[in-house]
Amino acid sequence: MTINRSDFEHVISVLVRHMQKFLETQFGVPISNPEPAIKDLEQIDLHHATAVIALGGTVSMLVVISLEKSLLSYLLDEDLKKNGISIADTERSMFEEEFTAELLNVVLGHCTADLEKNPNKVTLSPPAMISQAKSIRRPKDCLFINIELNTPQGQMEVDFVGPRELFDTQLNLIYKAEEMQ
Repeated sequence: MTINRSDFEHVISVLVRHMQKFLETQFGVPISNPEPAIKDLEQIDLHHATAVIALGGTVSMLVVISLEKSLLSYLLDEDLKKNGISIADTERSMFEEEFTAELLNVVLGHCTADLEKNPNKVTLSPPAMISQAKSIRRPKDCLFINIELNTPQGQMEVDFVGPRELFDTQLNLIYKAEEMQ
């Protein structure tokens, strides 16, 4: 496994910046105080819609992105209204899942341009949607790096799942790529 601290911090910054910019410019939804926090949690409690993205290259980790129902409903309703589409109530859950995947695909697409500028390669998988899950338990030797993106319409959480040995007792990232190879 390879983890490079500056690449890891860059990935967090790029992902949060593009998510914030996309929600503000496309939907008029401001995000307040998106600050990362490394937490020694036992589990991540998932919101209404959740996707998992795999990072590869110099930052091998999982990213779990979860949206509260109120935020997802607002974003979907705005998108449907903007495109002049109406849906039956029976189709709503299908549209929510598809919309979430598409929204994250667009944001990840915007991220790739910034990530490609970095000489160290970081790759992103397409989002894989998780249905019916309420939480993700922490694997034995992992930590969660949690970023709460708070909006007036609801919350989105971005959690990075990484190996515990990357962090010191104060939960600071300590290893560089050459130390992990």
